[in-house]
Amino acid sequence: MTPMNRSGRAALLALTLLAACSGPSKPAPEEQRRLDGAAVAKVGDVVLTKELVAEVARARRCSPREALDLLVEDALLAQAARDRGLDGKQPTAWRIEAARGRATARRIHVASGAGQPPSDEEVRALTERHFWDLDRAESVRVVHAISLRSPKEDPAVTRARGEQLLAAVQSATDKDTFMALAKAVKDVRVEELPPFVADGRSANGGGFDPTFVKASFALEKPGKISPLVDTPFGFHVILLVERLPPMSVPLAERRARLTEEAFHDRARAAVDKALAEQKKGASVEVSPAAESAMSSLFEQR
Repeated sequence: MTPMNRSGRAALLALTLLAACSGPSKPAPEEQRRLDGAAVAKVGDVVLTKELVAEVARARRCSPREALDLLVEDALLAQAARDRGLDGKQPTAWRIEAARGRATARRIHVASGAGQPPSDEEVRALTERHFWDLDRAESVRVVHAISLRSPKEDPAVTRARGEQLLAAVQSATDKDTFMALAKAVKDVRVEELPPFVADGRSANGGGFDPTFVKASFALEKPGKISPLVDTPFGFHVILLVERLPPMSVPLAERRARLTEEAFHDRARAAVDKALAEQKKGASVEVSPAAESAMSSLFEQR
């Protein structure tokens, strides 16, 4: 963003004068000289410090002079709003409160240690979260077909269909053949699953039944088919597609990769803590009719 041009400044000045004829005038040279060393400008009662100018310059990626001009503009407009009483009216009053809240959250974020490398404990927790990409054990990829249990069906019938399924796929030694033969059996589900490790965790963040996982890992090499596997979901037949070797990113590289996410986690925890402490001394009450009242806002559009 760049400072206003000359016509824009003239319009801003006119707005300010119309809003309050007794608005703040430009400080006299004597008053400017009285500003302390940290202050670079004063607009009415508002003192603009060099630290604030530097922060705005960094945030807006502009020169200090441009940042100072932007701050002066903001201060003039804020004074105009106060003179017109806008700061006490909605929605302006709420926007002011919201801006204060966001500013507090940003300061908490900064205090949380942006750019600081994660601790060993943070690396451990984040590695667990992203285990598949950072540190995983051997995994397997399988396809399976299942005769699903149903409370409306005799378990013996469900099992019999599973036995039929097992017989139908015995000649298969690859994924495509297995899936084609299984789909020819009536009332079974056939699925290709994402890879998973021995504790059941998968590449997509899900998890699988321990009995199913154990039977999958028991298959010695790709193309092998399991016997009928009984789980709470039904009777499965499993074909091993491939075994994937373990993978681990070196700790130093892991720490570097996780720095940004560790900071965001720290900041979120700090904000949550501040909110929890604030709620202890603040009364928050939501009307039971809030949902219906807010829904009507969208119905009016």
